[in-house]
Amino acid sequence: MMNSPFLRRWIIFLTSCLVLLGSIGAILDRRSAQAEATRGWELATEVQAMPYHQSTGGVNVELTQYAPDELDAQLQAIDGFGFTWLRQTVYWERVEPEQSTFDWLAYDAIVNAVTQYPDLKLVLVLDGTPRWARHREAPDHAFAPPASVDTYADFARVAAERYGDKVDYYQIWDEPNIRDHWGSLDPRPALYVAMLKAAYLAIHEADGQATVIAAALAPNVEDGPENLSDVLYLRAMYDLGGKDFFDAAAGKPYGYNASPDDRTTDEATLNFSRLILLREEMVAHNDGAKPLWGSNFGWNSLPADWSGPPSIWGQVSAADQMAYTQAAFRRAEREWA
Repeated sequence: MMNSPFLRRWIIFLTSCLVLLGSIGAILDRRSAQAEATRGWELATEVQAMPYHQSTGGVNVELTQYAPDELDAQLQAIDGFGFTWLRQTVYWERVEPEQSTFDWLAYDAIVNAVTQYPDLKLVLVLDGTPRWARHREAPDHAFAPPASVDTYADFARVAAERYGDKVDYYQIWDEPNIRDHWGSLDPRPALYVAMLKAAYLAIHEADGQATVIAAALAPNVEDGPENLSDVLYLRAMYDLGGKDFFDAAAGKPYGYNASPDDRTTDEATLNFSRLILLREEMVAHNDGAKPLWGSNFGWNSLPADWSGPPSIWGQVSAADQMAYTQAAFRRAEREWA
């Protein structure tokens, strides 16, 4: 019986099935590993909804602190290092300390100086609220949301009218998803979307060629009410109808303790790869043709003799800080078209 041809055929068949299942399992494991290793890697030859790729190199600056000769020296150095973007905050409180009374002198100097460097481009972040325009729940907070989104839009319109022939990029606020930058109030995506819509329409009315960038969202893993994850906040912006009122989204892919090659992509993890989650949120809402900006990123390195508490933003050695920054630029150029 044990040596019957029938039984031998069944044994051969079952063995083949087990080998086949093992092969399928190995293939699936390899595909899973490959999918994890290439998550967020977009190829222009494969993805139809792809934004036009631009230079990635830029710096966040506060150029109002420099005298004219110092300002030129700073711009010359930035230009010499090969950067393209200058992200400069324009503080509404400084420009319009009293309603309808404007002082653009400091920012005029910056805009005019940058125009002398053809390879440099300004991104103006329209941020902060003058005391007279603040939300009644946060009258003493410099980053309180405005009491009226129309008043903020008026400020944005005046900025675009003034600089429309020299500036093409405007960012609407910064980090509205955390209390520190929302008047110590709980984040309110609905109010931000209303503010974004009003400013978007006002800027495009003044300058039809302008690019309006949504606020750069602060990376965090909270689900409210005090702070809201950047992923959840962007999702809320889409759910609230904000899709038509920004030309680009923005995040802040700080590295914390991980290298830029850490490919962990998870809502509970803060690392450089986190920007992929924002991109996936855009694609999920059929908005993949828009660019996604990394408005701030980097790694914190404390002095060798530091004796204070550890950084809440993570920390790496000075050597790793340099190496990680360079590797991050290379990864972004290679993978994030």
